[in-house]
Amino acid sequence: MDKTSDELIYLDRLLDLAPIGVITLDESANVLSQNERALSILGTDAETLAGRPLYEHLDTASARELGRMMSRVFNSDTEAKTLLERERPNTRPQFLETSALLFHSIAGEPRVLLVFQDVTARLEGDRARAEALRIRDEMLDRERKARFDNERQATELLHTNALLETLFMRAPIGLGFWDRKLRFVRVNQALADMNGFPAHEHPGRTIADLLPNMDPAATQLLARVIETGEPLLDQEITGHTPAAPDRIRHWSVSFYPVRLGTEVVGAGAVCQEISGRAPRRDDRTSAGVEDLANITGRDFEEPLKKIHDQARRLLRDAVERTDATAAGIAAGITERTNRMQDMVEDLLAFSTACQTEESVDTNRVFEDVLRDLRPIIDAIPAKVTHDRLPVISRGDRGQIFRLFHSLMREVLSRSHPELPLRIHLEARRDGEFRVFRLHANGESTGARIGPVLWRRIVENHGGRLGRGADADSEAVVTFTLPA
Repeated sequence: MDKTSDELIYLDRLLDLAPIGVITLDESANVLSQNERALSILGTDAETLAGRPLYEHLDTASARELGRMMSRVFNSDTEAKTLLERERPNTRPQFLETSALLFHSIAGEPRVLLVFQDVTARLEGDRARAEALRIRDEMLDRERKARFDNERQATELLHTNALLETLFMRAPIGLGFWDRKLRFVRVNQALADMNGFPAHEHPGRTIADLLPNMDPAATQLLARVIETGEPLLDQEITGHTPAAPDRIRHWSVSFYPVRLGTEVVGAGAVCQEISGRAPRRDDRTSAGVEDLANITGRDFEEPLKKIHDQARRLLRDAVERTDATAAGIAAGITERTNRMQDMVEDLLAFSTACQTEESVDTNRVFEDVLRDLRPIIDAIPAKVTHDRLPVISRGDRGQIFRLFHSLMREVLSRSHPELPLRIHLEARRDGEFRVFRLHANGESTGARIGPVLWRRIVENHGGRLGRGADADSEAVVTFTLPA
């Protein structure tokens, strides 16, 4: 299969997956082709739309604006953009962010490529996330099935190439492809702009080669998609790129496998920057969770204290009687009640986490945590080191103490008797934030309340939390706090 066919497979797959509507029109605005997303946005089907003027699916004002766009495109051979407000019966208006581009068919006939997306929810502040995810899942699960007639295949391939090439390069979201060795195959202009390198400098290089300050999770997720053949949606990735080296950036990325027949030959990604978005939270749901955490924590607190005290007395009596079996049982009960007590403390901290602002010396706070946990650290034993940690201008000392304390307890609880545990906490400045990274060679399941508490505290301070692994397969927790 030649290079053009390979690219068409990638681009053809993209057309089905792209979260934007695509329609081709002739000079009279008759619909020649469309993707599934276009049908979904317009609320119609292919039989109703195909071969008919697109004006029939618009109200008078929207049809008039589309006509003006068509005139501008044909008269000036330039891209035209507008926001169509489409009236719909018995429901609210629909807002379509629309671009129109001129291209020519194989036969030299002028055509218009219409690219649009429904921004109604964004403009009204009420994004229908659940419905969008459902539609995207359906699109990712659908396999492209087509049979080309030998005599028509060459013409159709060339026509599709012209159409998809225009879409790929002009799409307002980042799009990229990688081979099985995790090397870039191709990126569009939007992704090249995000990365801060020309598009032609990407092929043959890995993410780590090109962007050494990018979150290693990006490479790990690509490798997982290629290995399993399963898509991964809405993954948050953080890092720096030469396009904006002075600040940490955040992206929402969906990864999907690219197949030739049944063989996975690489992976693709759809990338959108979300650096300016604040974490969303349902206040009523959050309040209910906090109340439940508070009630549950306090209900467990007193019984656990009694069990712990009784186990300690049993352990003391067993040691005095030199009863090894009873001593072992008592020691096990003590260890498990200690772990349950840690979970109760995290629940109570989660339910009462409030925000006060003051200058906080994080180095002193971390030293206080180490002193508090010193018996556990020495008993493992674990080697704990840290950089000189900064003073942050705005923070809640109690919450930051609980954050460090819960992080350390989680790591210490996952130590392995045959693997010396090493833990290191570092920090650096990144614009208006301090970026903290906790490295540990132990494994964490994340099955406790701890990670929920960490995210709660970090987001209370206006920061973000990330978890993953570095190049040495060590567990890494990264979070930001205001400088």
